[in-house]
Amino acid sequence: EEHPELLDHFSKLKRVLFNPDEIRISKTDQQVLLFYHYFAKIKSGLYIVVVIKTNERNFILTAHMTDRVKMGEKYEIQKR
Repeated sequence: EEHPELLDHFSKLKRVLFNPDEIRISKTDQQVLLFYHYFAKIKSGLYIVVVIKTNERNFILTAHMTDRVKMGEKYEIQKR
């Protein structure tokens, strides 16, 4: 409801989470991660961002579109 522009692209959220171009740590909450994936065919090119709260529940806070990756520390996935 908050981001109606995502309705036609809802199926892409899984791709953002499983194949992000970049992950950033929120500047305001260290337990919030922003997953970015660029889609060249959405308008003239936009990122879909999925915002995750990482705690004992790990849940999606929101998702939206943006034209750039926001500031914040880059999160590196640790490989096993």
